[in-house]
Amino acid sequence: MRDAVLWLKKNSDRRLPWLIVGKGPTFSRHSEINLLNYHTLTLNHVIKHVPARLAHFTDIDALADCGSVIREPSSACVVVIPWVPHVNNQPGRYDLRSWCSQLPLLEFLAQNDRLVSYNSTISRRRNKRLPLIRVRYFSAVAAVNILAEAGVKEIHTLGVDGGKIYSPEFAKQTLLSNGRTSFDIQFQEIESSIKKYGLAYKPLFVRPGE
Repeated sequence: MRDAVLWLKKNSDRRLPWLIVGKGPTFSRHSEINLLNYHTLTLNHVIKHVPARLAHFTDIDALADCGSVIREPSSACVVVIPWVPHVNNQPGRYDLRSWCSQLPLLEFLAQNDRLVSYNSTISRRRNKRLPLIRVRYFSAVAAVNILAEAGVKEIHTLGVDGGKIYSPEFAKQTLLSNGRTSFDIQFQEIESSIKKYGLAYKPLFVRPGE
């Protein structure tokens, strides 16, 4: 299994900032963005709407849902997922090696050099060859910390918003399904990462109503 942080260090053009794209309300403005100006990292189902350099998933269910898009011949995204993925928004019990036999998509990605991973601080089962990444609340926190551990200093976001709603493009089944009352709580973790790593972090747009 390939190390997500080492992959980033070897495959990032340092002249370009990274753009993390989530499902929040400001995602509706994605057509205003020239993605050629960024390395793009999508969160979960966003990969169905925006091409990406990296597609991050915390849940194995979300990865399976996006399998048809990821397998398309035009798709070249690399998938990054924790060594022990979550299942239905709960910490999982099985590592990627076990999941490969149940989800052929993982084997496809590995064989095509399109799968990288990390150890999540939420799981006690770890792969000693992979980096440990702090994971809390929502997947944007993990994404910021993966990029920061790889030495990325400039991070922009789109659709990584507070509040309680998704952009209309996304189904509501997974909305706050981890039991949190809003997305606001993720920003205390992101702020800690900004200070720890000295990040230049900036949302491209302000959420409607702010």
